[in-house]
Amino acid sequence: GKDSSQDEEGAAALYITQLDNALGGNPVQHREVQGHESETFQSYFRNGIIYKKGGVASGFKHVETNMYNIKRLLHVKGKKHVSATEVALSWDSFNKGDVFLLDLGK
Repeated sequence: GKDSSQDEEGAAALYITQLDNALGGNPVQHREVQGHESETFQSYFRNGIIYKKGGVASGFKHVETNMYNIKRLLHVKGKKHVSATEVALSWDSFNKGDVFLLDLGK
């Protein structure tokens, strides 16, 4: 995603290379940029895409897993291809006309 660390981007590139090699170099790779996904990519997610904050733990980033009592605010956009992006749980995140979901984690 757009907030990935250099470690996460490097690991993704490594795993894609390994997968490509394991499949004999036959796969065709396509790069998608968060927030500017192609129609084809979005069509794979008929129920929409949810972008959550987080990631994987590394030397640069601490991540808590299995957090169920977490509160988050999701900003929902789109009609044909719906996406929900986690935003700061703050009044500043709200605006008129958009849809927001408050997840209380219970």
